[in-house]
Amino acid sequence: MKTTIDIPNGLYTEAKGVAAARGIPFRRLVLEALEKTVHGRQERPWMDSFGLMAGEPEAVYAVNRAVEEDLGTVNLAEWQ
Repeated sequence: MKTTIDIPNGLYTEAKGVAAARGIPFRRLVLEALEKTVHGRQERPWMDSFGLMAGEPEAVYAVNRAVEEDLGTVNLAEWQ
């Protein structure tokens, strides 16, 4: 479904910057935020422990990329 919303310029600019730092489209950032708000889910649970480093979204997303890369190398059969 498509919808139109008004986003204040400053917030839009910040959100676009966060999406760019994470290497994801703005649309995905918005959908992730809605999912978390509506369903109370955190796609990346490690962020609950580390929090969003205020003013350093690039660092947070660098950590996230490293975690995802490392988890991608785990052999699930070894952990069962």
